[in-house]
Amino acid sequence: ATQGDMIGVFVIDDHALVRSGLRQLIDLEEDMQVVGEGQGTAETVEAVRAAQPDVAVIDLEMPGIRGADMID
Repeated sequence: ATQGDMIGVFVIDDHALVRSGLRQLIDLEEDMQVVGEGQGTAETVEAVRAAQPDVAVIDLEMPGIRGADMID
């Protein structure tokens, strides 16, 4: 998902503003890179699998799906 020593991060939250803020914070870190983001839908689960991030930042309470249920 990332190159070299970069830490690939996938951001999952049902609020676009929260995702945007987290992306901005992560982008400030030299060794971290956002490799994807999603709203917590079934499509998000597939996108995470495809991106193979090192870390996922997941909102635990989202409409329709709990963040804890997304963790394999």
